[in-house]
Amino acid sequence: MKTVPLFDSIFESSLFSDRQARTFRSGRVLYQLFRFAGKGVNPAAVWLDAGVAVIDCINAFLRYQQAREITEQLLAQKQALEVQILNFDKKLAIEQELLKADQQHRIQLFDNLLKNDQQASLRLVKAIRANRRNLDALLAQLNTLRKQSTYRTPEFSALVKATDTFMQAQLACLVAAFDEPNDR
Repeated sequence: MKTVPLFDSIFESSLFSDRQARTFRSGRVLYQLFRFAGKGVNPAAVWLDAGVAVIDCINAFLRYQQAREITEQLLAQKQALEVQILNFDKKLAIEQELLKADQQHRIQLFDNLLKNDQQASLRLVKAIRANRRNLDALLAQLNTLRKQSTYRTPEFSALVKATDTFMQAQLACLVAAFDEPNDR
């Protein structure tokens, strides 16, 4: 089982890392090469150092390739997200246009409904005024008939009752037209 130390020692991390050890060995080999001009240089140490350098180079290249692959994946993901954002922006713009068109349509419908209601109210008021004039004329005739001696006949009572019913119907029509909400 492999264990990972929680706290690195200062000496282990700074003095004995692989890169520093290789640099130290390379420096020692170069020193021996220049000092002894090839007499005391150990060929196995040179080959070992060269092999370690090649392995270090291969590891660096593999890390570079891995970082490059991760970068390419991140760039592809970024590009996909940018395309997705553009698509969402287009979708949002289309939805806003649809909502705006729907709002304009509803406003137009409400305007038409209000105009129709206003016209209907005006027609109703005109009809009620005309009926009111007729009712006033009828009431004036009833008052003149009451002054005569023959106002106690059953026909006269029926006429008074019909006039009262007509007035109540006219008032009920006014109340119903202006107090209740329209069911359209």
